Amino acid sequence: MRLGIALVPEFIGRAKTITYGVSAEKVGYDSVWVPEHLNGSEAFSLLGAIAAKTSKIRLGTAVVSINLRHPAITALAAATLSDVSGGRFTLGIGLGDLTQLRNSLGIIDDKPVKSMVEAVKICRQVFRGSSDFEGERFRSHLQHIIRPKSSPKIFMAAVGEQMLKAAARHGDGVIFSIFMSPESIKKSTAVIKTTSGFSARRDYFEFMGLLATATEKHIQQLRELAAVFLSWPGRAERSLPNNLFNKIDVEKLSMHVSRGQKGKAAELVDDEVLEEFACIGSLKTIRRKIGEFIDAGLTYPVLYPVGDAKNFLDKLV
Repeated sequence: MRLGIALVPEFIGRAKTITYGVSAEKVGYDSVWVPEHLNGSEAFSLLGAIAAKTSKIRLGTAVVSINLRHPAITALAAATLSDVSGGRFTLGIGLGDLTQLRNSLGIIDDKPVKSMVEAVKICRQVFRGSSDFEGERFRSHLQHIIRPKSSPKIFMAAVGEQMLKAAARHGDGVIFSIFMSPESIKKSTAVIKTTSGFSARRDYFEFMGLLATATEKHIQQLRELAAVFLSWPGRAERSLPNNLFNKIDVEKLSMHVSRGQKGKAAELVDDEVLEEFACIGSLKTIRRKIGEFIDAGLTYPVLYPVGDAKNFLDKLV
């Protein structure tokens, strides 16, 4: 089984992200992924630093927002990383937190699925050496671009049905976000597999999942993060089976999160809910939970350690 690990600068710091990326290769992880958040770090430079100090481990963004850079610039960064790493890079893209983008930077994306498809098309053109694209959201007319020796694969983060179908038609893989239950992943995987046009991509398409992972020491931090995630519109309903969704007071949860009361919000996420969509505890317990996600349809599990990832770099999970 291939197993990747995500390194989150907000949890471990920028310098340790590089150090841990090197450790991940030594331990035997297949890949290391770095997310990009507005309160965290820029992902491409960190991955470039990891690439310079490693030789085998695959590298990826999980994810960078199509709304923070023009897709052509994102593609140039991806092409550069692919070349300097010897073809080890995968571009994971997503929308980003649209509410935060609007409130913090004034960025508005009112047609997210169309924007994602346009972004993928531009990236693929850039990887081929030139672009000639006029879309509703993006335009790109660039010539004589240095082509990467091997075009990076593009994985698309997707939650809703229309975005899942877009990933099936245009991506080389899908990225399921943290805090999705095995049941939800099974349903989402079925949507992709039954999408018209997917059969031509079936042999190489990857179902990648970011699996929220924590030791007992970081349970409270995991619970608070889960509370924030479940407060987003539609996420609790999409992420949990009905019997557990009905246990969550989403309105109250969202109220606490909006007021910055993460502790009170976390109290609404009980152990049963947390254990449904996270890998918690001993390595044996975590391995068993990873198995549930693979049985649900994941082909590429990636640990997303909450708190210090060092516990998962002493030996391969």
